Amino acid sequence: MNDWYPSQDAKRAAFLENYVANMDKACGLLNVSTSTYAESIAAARAWLATYDARQAVQKDFDTAMLLFKKQAADTDKSVRAAAKQIKSLINVPTEVLSLLELVSGGEVATARVAAQAPRLTLNVELGTVVVKYRKLGHQALLLYSCRTGEDSFSLLGSYTLNRIEDTRPNRVAGQPEQRQYYAVYLDKDQPTGSQSATVSVVVGDQPVAALAR
Repeated sequence: MNDWYPSQDAKRAAFLENYVANMDKACGLLNVSTSTYAESIAAARAWLATYDARQAVQKDFDTAMLLFKKQAADTDKSVRAAAKQIKSLINVPTEVLSLLELVSGGEVATARVAAQAPRLTLNVELGTVVVKYRKLGHQALLLYSCRTGEDSFSLLGSYTLNRIEDTRPNRVAGQPEQRQYYAVYLDKDQPTGSQSATVSVVVGDQPVAALAR
């Protein structure tokens, strides 16, 4: 079914720019106040602002990807050349090859990955705690949390995305609380590697002097 409202973002942007620019004139011809359609005008402007922000981020991302691909090729060439030079040395110790993971089979890399501990970073965005980490090829992350007023950590969930949002409201409305987190990687549906360091953040606007447990 044909629809007058554009579904493609670029065409929608052009449509909304025209909508905002000509609404005053249209309302004059209709002999109605522009305020009648103030909500739709505000919504159109908000969409255009987010569209522009997304386009700017996309441009930065595209530039970063080009640099990343070029650097990946340069790094691959450089590291391979260095590894070749090391391996060509007479009587190079096997310990050196294992230390730098220049041996085939992947046993060293597998052991290193299995021993990894997550590194959590926290940020509060509009009352929501955002937990970020690097997945590093693992299946998922088991995230545990403890809040002010709780005696022990409990499992918050199993997550496959590297951005986790803890949207729980504070236990006492209007009162700040400290939230602590730690995590363990999950592989083959089993916890693997080491437990992360415990990190904490205060949720709420008021300063808290005695939230630490």
